[in-house]
Amino acid sequence: KEKFGIVFEFVPYTGDIREKQNLMLAAGDYDEIQDMQREDMVLNYIQAGALIELDQYLDKMPDFEKRFDEIIPYWRIPGNGKLYKWETWIPRKLDSDIEVNDVMVRTDALEKQGWPNLLSTDSWIAFLRQAVKDFPTTNDMPTIGMTAPFAESWGLAGIAPILYEKSDKYLPLSNEGFTFNVQTDKFEDYFKNPYVKESYQFFNQLYREGLLDKECFTDTHDKTIEKLQQGRAIAAWYIIWNQTTANAALIENGHPEMQYIRLPVQSNTSVANNEKRAIRMETTRPFDSHGITKNCKYPERVIELLNWACTDEGQIIIRSGLEGVHWKRENGKRVPTETFIKAKQDPEFNNTQGLGLFSFLASFNLLAEDGQPHDLSCEMEYIDNLSLTDRQKEAYKALGWENSVDWYIKNGVFAWTGLAGSIYIDPASELGKVHQKMTELRVKYSAKMITAESDEEFEQIYNEAMAEYEKLNPEAVIDEFNRLYEEAKKQLNN
Repeated sequence: KEKFGIVFEFVPYTGDIREKQNLMLAAGDYDEIQDMQREDMVLNYIQAGALIELDQYLDKMPDFEKRFDEIIPYWRIPGNGKLYKWETWIPRKLDSDIEVNDVMVRTDALEKQGWPNLLSTDSWIAFLRQAVKDFPTTNDMPTIGMTAPFAESWGLAGIAPILYEKSDKYLPLSNEGFTFNVQTDKFEDYFKNPYVKESYQFFNQLYREGLLDKECFTDTHDKTIEKLQQGRAIAAWYIIWNQTTANAALIENGHPEMQYIRLPVQSNTSVANNEKRAIRMETTRPFDSHGITKNCKYPERVIELLNWACTDEGQIIIRSGLEGVHWKRENGKRVPTETFIKAKQDPEFNNTQGLGLFSFLASFNLLAEDGQPHDLSCEMEYIDNLSLTDRQKEAYKALGWENSVDWYIKNGVFAWTGLAGSIYIDPASELGKVHQKMTELRVKYSAKMITAESDEEFEQIYNEAMAEYEKLNPEAVIDEFNRLYEEAKKQLNN
């Protein structure tokens, strides 16, 4: 406001964000800066003439071009060579960039069992089996073994089958009909992936032993967070980003011993094969796409602001806040203040501070000219001190970890998404419609497989699903993804 005379109005939403974005486009009631999830959504906005071409403003965005020079060619692909969008949270080129979503687990349950280092799905099942015996109730409510927000659009479609990403072969690029094999540099069928079947078998075993939250199929994200804030779940699947919110509530309610930490999980096959864990490093991030729309009253002003966000000054303010308030310099180094630390540890307080809340303008994990990350919480020196409570630090020390990412540093391999994350099939095309049906069929059978009453019933449902799936001719869709991928690589190289 002070520097540019700009004030933002944030438009909240509930429900499926992609459905919301499609409805906004159909009504012409889209934002001035529009969030667009995935490349097909970007294409829809481009084809509808809703986005302003950014090439005409590049001469006014030297810092934008400098920051994203390696990535802009990827962003031009949906615009057939023209630039209509940018993506957030890339590039990521810091040693601390380990973004993994595995299992968050109650530390008192780990302590009760002698701080076991859990990894295989079998070890998790055995742990949860004992944990609900050790803690049959929590705050006078029945304790839940494992919970998950499967009612979300990305629930059964995305995180229920996601053991494939815990291997050394595959990267999660979408919740749709394909996976991407980083070892062969090829797209493969999602539903036929053997790790996906193991995922369903894992949850089926949890279900049959009464360890899976019975309400997970109807629970949205908010409802799952509520259970975590109450400490009712021993563990939660995938939604690691809610640790801070859950732990703050547990501390406030007088149960700091219940706080959650993140631990890894791999399929039994991955553990038996001694597989590394592929850690996704994103070359592109199409599900975090943004563009300036025709509804923008003063695009030149937004362009000016966008370019400033790509400077060290802009990025430090957006990510780390204001000098003298959120950080100060000591011996030439930026050092976080108590206000910064509180904002990073307390989401409600941060809503009054705004650190990271304007990331849609631009956000990337690079070093500033002073040799430090723009976001101080990305600096290895501070990463655990800023993000972990004393209880969490105690837990990792008891597990024998040097820090909260110790296992991933020792057992992970960085895998860049490259161009693969930008490949899509036009959803309006015949193959695009088949691709949608592939995803819908997988989701349709997911809950049925997870709730099977026996191994035999599971196999029966799985085989029934595969027989119906094959009728769609999914191979044609995967072949098209690989064809488009090869074409895009040639286009990029030219």
